Parts: sequence; C-alpha cells; structure tokens
Amino acid sequence: MKWSEWKAEHSFLAIFEEFSKIPHCSHHEAQVSDWIADQARGWGLEVKQDQKKNLYIRKPASKGFEGRPSIILQGHMDMVCEKNAATCHDFLTEGIQMDVDGDWLRAADTTLGGDNGIAVAYMLAILQDQQLQHPMLECLITTEEETGMGGASAVEGDWFTAKAMINLDSEEEGYALVSCAGGMRSQFEIPVDTKAAEETWGSFLLQVKGLKGGHSGAEIHHGRGNANQILGRVLGELTSKYPMGICAVSGGNKMNAIPREAEAQIALNPENLEGIQSYLSFLEATINQELRGKDQLQLVLSPAKDMPEIWTQETADRVITALVLCPNGVQSMSASLPGLVESSTNLGVVSTKEGTVLFENAIRSSVGSLKKEIANRIDRLALSLGGKHQISSEYPAWEYREDSPLRDLLVEVYGKMTEKELQVTAIHAGLECGILARAIPDLDMISIGPDMKDVHTPDEALNLPSAVRTYEFLCEVLRNYND
Repeated sequence: MKWSEWKAEHSFLAIFEEFSKIPHCSHHEAQVSDWIADQARGWGLEVKQDQKKNLYIRKPASKGFEGRPSIILQGHMDMVCEKNAATCHDFLTEGIQMDVDGDWLRAADTTLGGDNGIAVAYMLAILQDQQLQHPMLECLITTEEETGMGGASAVEGDWFTAKAMINLDSEEEGYALVSCAGGMRSQFEIPVDTKAAEETWGSFLLQVKGLKGGHSGAEIHHGRGNANQILGRVLGELTSKYPMGICAVSGGNKMNAIPREAEAQIALNPENLEGIQSYLSFLEATINQELRGKDQLQLVLSPAKDMPEIWTQETADRVITALVLCPNGVQSMSASLPGLVESSTNLGVVSTKEGTVLFENAIRSSVGSLKKEIANRIDRLALSLGGKHQISSEYPAWEYREDSPLRDLLVEVYGKMTEKELQVTAIHAGLECGILARAIPDLDMISIGPDMKDVHTPDEALNLPSAVRTYEFLCEVLRNYND
C-alpha cells in the first residue's frame, strides 16, 4: 500500500505527516505547540498552553456518555533529532521526510519522530472525530520529554478532573506498561591543558562509525557498542604503542541515545601511519569479534586540515581514563521481573569545548538508591581526574499499582478484540507517568503504543498495521471506559 493510501484510509496518519512537517526537537517545540493549539481551538475545544508550551486540551463527552468519568490521554510532542553524519538535514528548520518500506514508515536518514509524534496524531484524530463515542477527554501533550522530562515537571495537576490516564509512549503492540524506571542526567567536565605538537607531525581524524545505537533505556540490554567508550579504548591502545597527540574528542548527539559515532582529532608522525593503520585494522577485527551478533564497527583514519595544539600527556591520560572507566551499560537486573533491566547508565555525549571535555550520561534505575549509587561512582571518577560533576533533571520511577480498574479494562477489551492476552509488564526506559503521579494524586495509569523499532536512531521505523490496530484498540477502550 502506498503512503498516500495509508493516509487516505486512516486520518491519524495524515495528521502525523502534517505534524511532522513542523520542526519539534526538544527545547524547540514552540512552533509545533502553537500549531496543535490552533487545530484544537479550530474544533471549538478548550485549550490551555503553559509557559513550558505544554498543552491541555479538553473535549466534552459524547452524547449519552456525559455521566461517565473523564479520562486523560497523554504523550509528548518533542522528538530525538538524530541523523547520519553525512546527512544534510537541519532539524530546526526542516520537517521530516517520510517513506513507506513495506509495512514500515521511515524517514530519510533521520529519526522519524514516531516517538512520540504518533501519540499526538492519535489524540488529534480523536479530538477531531465527531462520531467516536467517549467520555470527557483531557489530553495532555508535553514538551522536553526526551531531555529530562522538563515539560511534565511543570504540569499543573489542578487542571484535571480525571483519575485515570492512558500514556501513549510505549513502543510494542500487545504490551501494556504499568511501571518504569526513574532517571537523571549526569554531566562532568575534565579541564584541558595543551602544548604545541611536534613539527614533523601531521593532523588526522580518527572515526568510530557503523554502530547501530538505539534508545538508552529500551535497548541498553542488547549489548551494542558505545562509540564513545570504544573511542577511548582505541585511543588508549594507540597511545601506548605510538607517539601521538590528541587535539579533541567528540561523540554522540543525545544523552538518551546510545552513541553510534565518535571521533578524535589526533596528531602523529606520518612515518608511523602504515603501522597505525594496520593496528587499527586489528582493533576493528577484535572489537567486532566481541560484538558479534550485536553490532558492527568501523575504524577510519583520514587526514585532517588543521593542526591545533595537542593535549598534554596528563590531560590525554585523564580523558582516556574517563572514556574507558565511566560506568556504561546495564548495571543491574531486576530480581523480581526476569529479563528486566533494573539500573543502567549511558555515556551518550562527549564534546570538547574551550578548555574542557564534557561527558554527559543518562542514568536510569527503578531503585532510587541504585540511581544515586551510579551517580556517586561517576562523581568519584570525575573528582579523581580533577573534574567537576553535577546532576540535573532527576525524575522518579513509576511504581506498580496493585489495584488498577484501568488495567483490568484494557486487558478485557484487548482480549475481546484479538482473542489474545494483553501482556502487562514494566519497562526500563523512562516515562512521564512517575512525574505526573506527583502532580495528580491517586492517578490510575497505563501505557500503550504501536510497534516501533530503532527509536532514537536514523533507522527508526513505525509499523503501520500495528499503528492502525493500536488506534482502534484505544478508541474501543474509550467507548468502554466507565470506572
């Protein structure tokens, strides 16, 4: 089926395309927030927009449903803006270009933004639909979810009358999430001292490429390569065998995305180039053997034009140590839920700025004390290397609720529609539910969504048949909601 046919048959997909034409990276949601608000006001709905550009949209109950309790639908409007290094796309001015590949909707060498634009499309389609039967709807569309949930942290709970909420930020059909990990952002800096490079040395760029990356919560357990840590390992190996200098390092674009690419500008004696290239081939083969079945790495060394000053040996040692030893990946597994990651951290972004190297980590855990313990380890590492460490954007875990009429309803409706059992589970990735539970006390919550894969990477894809089935499931739940 062509994309035009999908849109013609399913209104939420046409809305998703229109929404995706408007830039909406985290912290740049003003334009798309205004667009959504204008759409809702045009349908005669009550709209509130707060200082964070969060949107609150209320739609009255359908005829005959006025006596039923209201319900909240919730998702976020921002997206992780990732692209392949060679892709010329400006996320701040350009919309997403879409293409259908079989049953999958993708973007052209960028993230698609199905996480969580599909939630926005679902809500707008429901708000626009005059035939759908439903109780009063209170839609909440937040900002800054992907960078620490800043929008959800500012939500005004007194706007809502509902005591039940369906979050639409899940990424696997047939599963309903009832708990998630909490998280925080960790940043530390290491000061940089420089000196002049040897006159006989040339400037080169060392690149780590080809890795899959992925969502640092949903896919951290796959054991994929972290480009920043691999860069540290490679630099450590090279500097132990050959005289060379490091000028700068960088890698990753988003703290909550496993970094796919990283690079270092280095200075070396061209006489050693053949040996270095040979050793890089050996390291590439060695690491790929370690990653077999999980990832595929490329190490590329090429000439660079400029020759800035290089770091002193002490600075180089400190930065390499930080790259190699910074906690990364799965830190503990849940004892009560087999297969669920309990705590993790992701060294998502490394950047060289004037006089310093910045390391940015996403820490997640469903156990608050473990989240702090990981942060303490990073703090000790930073202090031992002469750096400074700070924590920001901390958000709580969403705790499991024993008694949930909403969960019971979704299980019942799903079973009737599909003759299958809805799988009720938890997730390691962060959702806004924990924060919203503080703003709206005693809120009964559940999270659903269609099949998506490779989110937070340029390979992100949305399964269209699954998106349709999930929308129909959501509409049926609303028809049957009567707590």
